[in-house]
Amino acid sequence: MKFVSLPFVLFSLFLSLGGISPALAQTFPDKPVKLVVPYQAGGATDTVARVLAQQLSEKWKQPVIILNRPGASASLGANFVAKSDPDGYTLLICDSSVYVVVPHLLANFPYDPHKDLAPITIVARQPPVLTTRKSLPVSNTKELLAYIKAHPGELTYGSFGVGTWAHVAMEEVSKIENLKMLHVPFRGGAEVLNEMLAERVDIFFATMGAVKQYKEVGSLKVLATATAKRLSSQPDLPTMSEDGLPGYSLSVWFGLAAPAGTPPAVLDKIQQDVAQLNVDPHFREKVLGALALEPGGETRQEFSKILNDEFDRWGKVIKQTGINITAPLRRDKVAVESSEDPLFLALETNHPWRRHLAPPVNQSIT
Repeated sequence: MKFVSLPFVLFSLFLSLGGISPALAQTFPDKPVKLVVPYQAGGATDTVARVLAQQLSEKWKQPVIILNRPGASASLGANFVAKSDPDGYTLLICDSSVYVVVPHLLANFPYDPHKDLAPITIVARQPPVLTTRKSLPVSNTKELLAYIKAHPGELTYGSFGVGTWAHVAMEEVSKIENLKMLHVPFRGGAEVLNEMLAERVDIFFATMGAVKQYKEVGSLKVLATATAKRLSSQPDLPTMSEDGLPGYSLSVWFGLAAPAGTPPAVLDKIQQDVAQLNVDPHFREKVLGALALEPGGETRQEFSKILNDEFDRWGKVIKQTGINITAPLRRDKVAVESSEDPLFLALETNHPWRRHLAPPVNQSIT
């Protein structure tokens, strides 16, 4: 099943029956627009959403209202949008994991991302970077891969949850290079960075925005960017493909979608307005640049192809590596209840890193 646009013949029939016309789409929106963020306030997706909402509010002369609908691996918020009226006034913004990773991992998914959502565009990209603790004796990707192979099972890599892009991507690299490492999942990227700064986690697929300040002062090592090309903001930072893993690249982005059935003319209007923002020098330099983000603005067709390609790619990785989030969450012999997100898995045991763990709140470790 693929992400597809409504065929032109059906759209023409819709117009003949009194549907919205392209001319009327040019007056969109004529009332407030809801922008749904399927995460709590304060995270990366929420930050990008608020920046986008401000810019579109100014452009549209209508309020763009942020609705945070977290829970169930972001599927609650996405499902809310999928079941909303297909008129363009309820939109979804979320990271790539929700579109192309999570559907492979959760049984009884409440919506079909291929059928129930209409892709619009990529708002911005987060450059993923390969990061290590500062004392790890490596200086590039090639040396890191060699070091991991020389110390099988001894190194840890962090992620912000089982099934997140940082987890699945590192498993892909491990599969390609036959690496053995211990995955240590956390509830968020900030927790991973805290442990890396404390020298208790070795490796992390982070984003440049999250680690830039630590790179500048030497608190962490940023070995390479996982993007296909070097970053305009960090031209001296090599790509992983150049640095020891030929052909490898990774794209992490914030995508915009609407309920399936939203008139194509409205979808095109939204896409064009977001694309115009992405070529505006002020937006690129002062807004995206300040957040260490790269511009997006792809057409609906280009975004659909990206979704299809990445959906297939990560589905294959998940199947090959056996990533599974349906097992009970445990820490030693004590079951750990996640507040709402099954993508968090209690930390692994029987590893030197384990001794640094504090017991979870209101629980003891036996």
